Amino acid sequence: MSVGISNNNAIFQRNERKISFEGINARKYIDLFSNSPVSDAFVKEMAQGIESMGIVGQKTIKGQNLRYKIAQKTSDIFPELKGHHPEGWPEGTTVDNAPGFSAVGFIALFEKPIDQPKPNITLVRHETLHGLDSLFGKIFKGNEFFTDTKGFTKAYLKDIKNLPENMKKYGKKVKDADTYINYLIQGSNPQKANTQGKREAFAVIGAKLNGGSDQEKLSKGMDKLIDKVFPNTVAYVEKLLWLLGKR
Repeated sequence: MSVGISNNNAIFQRNERKISFEGINARKYIDLFSNSPVSDAFVKEMAQGIESMGIVGQKTIKGQNLRYKIAQKTSDIFPELKGHHPEGWPEGTTVDNAPGFSAVGFIALFEKPIDQPKPNITLVRHETLHGLDSLFGKIFKGNEFFTDTKGFTKAYLKDIKNLPENMKKYGKKVKDADTYINYLIQGSNPQKANTQGKREAFAVIGAKLNGGSDQEKLSKGMDKLIDKVFPNTVAYVEKLLWLLGKR
């Protein structure tokens, strides 16, 4: 999930503390908060998620000056958002239901989201890829995100056009395949790509290419299905990662 939330420096300066886990280089990118303590095991898993991104993660973090904010839940470090219901979310939910999100300059990960499982390594990859999307969009004039470029949009729409037929061929063997694929579509059709659909497709596919996606964690076989039903988009994202040095 990618959201626009302003960085509250006063909160961070008041509550931030540093951690140190020997052998985990990701520790220097992680901030913890004294008013919202989390377990060492959770922090270590999140750090391993950062490490699993390899060269792609390193360049994204450095390019965005990215920080990973780890706490129990959203309102602990963003008290001004307590009770806020984001547009489009299920009725009765608030930001405290979110296991994590990405914003300008940081990624937030929460050990105790309300009525949701805590995030794992795959979500770290997913949110980091949202950061990469916005980072490389800056290179292409007139585009805020990489997913706004003509090349990415063309590849994505080509897959959307062939999606119904490909889902009939390959989607039946994967549990809840329609639900997870719809997350990558979000109303897109062969004539027009939905912006959020493109954003999520990039994050899921990028994570898939960097060790495994959150969708694979939820439903075994999703990563292989994505290769089948989004072949052009996968190939396009793979080219970008190759340019970053991923081999």
